[in-house]
Amino acid sequence: MEKKSCFIITPVGDENDPIRRHIDGIINEAIIPVFKDMFNLIIPHRIKEIGSINAQILKQIYNCDLVIANLTNLNPNVMYELAFRHSMGRPAIVIAQEGTKIPFDVIDSRTIFYKYDPLGMEELRKELYDFYIEIDFNKSEYGPIIETFMGIGYENKINKLISDNPDGKDIKVLFNELLNRLDKSLTISESLINEKMSTNNKNFINSPKRIYIDNIENQINWEYYKLKEKLGRIPTEKELMGAYFNKYKYKDSEAEYSLVEKIVKSII
Repeated sequence: MEKKSCFIITPVGDENDPIRRHIDGIINEAIIPVFKDMFNLIIPHRIKEIGSINAQILKQIYNCDLVIANLTNLNPNVMYELAFRHSMGRPAIVIAQEGTKIPFDVIDSRTIFYKYDPLGMEELRKELYDFYIEIDFNKSEYGPIIETFMGIGYENKINKLISDNPDGKDIKVLFNELLNRLDKSLTISESLINEKMSTNNKNFINSPKRIYIDNIENQINWEYYKLKEKLGRIPTEKELMGAYFNKYKYKDSEAEYSLVEKIVKSII
């Protein structure tokens, strides 16, 4: 079976730069042991081809099945290259040394924070593998850029459905309200959707409800990983639900609570 390809986006520095020793340590002790049997690993400062290194890097970011980006030191080239990968919607695993202040542009991306010591390398290997097994390589909807444009795409589809329905005045009012609330951290409950979606048009029924549930699940997953990093262990269901409702402050609703509870149980 042919191996997939994986490119490492990383700060480089010259051979005497401390960041080079740091990065090579991460690559040699964590990334290579996890991925060497599954991927052909392409490391920028180890590329032997003749020609423009910048062109080669962009080509690899575009072509490779997976990218691993190390944001340690917040190198501008690394940020640019990660943005390029995100614009394609293809999978990228983001890592950074513990203490790195992730910019707001990518703060919603799940990031593995590691300690640069022997135990930290062991922990990083496990987390890299855990992230890898969750990736669907047939999917092209990864990263904040694509997720944002997908949201715009859903809105355009909804508008088209409305325009195709000459009797859809009430539906249009409903969807404007729905989309506004989705933009504000999706502060609507499942019961409200069920109550309002009193139309026989299945396209209207399914699309926004799916958007709503998917976003709730993404928010809970984000809170799970933040809480796990903070506690140093897997949070309990009660802790995760508390963190979720504390941040998003949803209206009291049995249907909403039940939905969140089901998602939390599936994660823990």
